[in-house]
Amino acid sequence: MSEVSPAIDLADSLIVLPEGFNLGRAYDLSNNPKEKPRFHERCVLECLRQIAARCEVVFVVSVIEIDTERNSAYFVDAGTPRLMCHKIIDDQSREYELCTIDCQGENPVTCPEEMWIGALICADALDNRPTHCEGVEAAYQRLHSLQSSLCGKRNLVCVPAHMDTKSNDPPMCGGGLILANSRPGFSSLIKDRNGDRLPMPEGLQNHIHLENICRIMAEEK
Repeated sequence: MSEVSPAIDLADSLIVLPEGFNLGRAYDLSNNPKEKPRFHERCVLECLRQIAARCEVVFVVSVIEIDTERNSAYFVDAGTPRLMCHKIIDDQSREYELCTIDCQGENPVTCPEEMWIGALICADALDNRPTHCEGVEAAYQRLHSLQSSLCGKRNLVCVPAHMDTKSNDPPMCGGGLILANSRPGFSSLIKDRNGDRLPMPEGLQNHIHLENICRIMAEEK
């Protein structure tokens, strides 16, 4: 995490990282007891903050908090990391404790050039949610609340995820969408404001795909 190639100019980039970024192992969907994350979320967020300051970038990342076991999305720039939201839906992985109260932080975050950045973690971003999972109604209400907050604004929604992106298609909030995926065999995705998926390389792991914001925020067709 501390090594960033000086040959790549990432200044003014928004980098979305996958779900459970501090686990230090593969996210495990099996319903078995899990070991705690190998890296404390505070250490990971501080490392990201230092990279953000040095490279003039911002991150949106999901971490599993050691003490509360909540699955939490943070906006990280050169300042203090800002909590955006906690995951509400129980994906039955037992990687985290689902949030049932005070699940919303600063979401969306206002950025320069009148850009609004929203965040939802994995299944919380889905409209076609599985009705058997706990937390689905609260997640549905928050999804639509975020959509209402972003309506008419220049916006991007960031989705740290471990998702089957072939079967699932997160809805739009009137702007672009960036989903960073850690699930093997399934790609990350970027949608422009028209809802079209932009071309992404297939089968790559530990790879950052760079996309010009102008392509994501192209005028509606």
